[in-house]
Amino acid sequence: MYTLIWSGRALDQLAEIYISLPLDEQRHMAAGVDAMNHRLASRPREEGESRGANLRIAFPAGLAARFRVNDAGQTVRVTNVKRYGR
Repeated sequence: MYTLIWSGRALDQLAEIYISLPLDEQRHMAAGVDAMNHRLASRPREEGESRGANLRIAFPAGLAARFRVNDAGQTVRVTNVKRYGR
């Protein structure tokens, strides 16, 4: 298992997006992020698309989430979140 870390910046971005949405979309986004978090903790190299050696991007529930995988340290760090597909 990998330790999942969300940067303060990524959490702030997620919160800003979340509060701007209607309740039904908030629920959809929360479920998508929760599912992504579980996948990142168990198999991060299979999540999303590669953007370089350790950088990847995933697209859960209308978001684009960038993250870095550190296999040696068994950590995944979400660094940036933006709206996607709108």
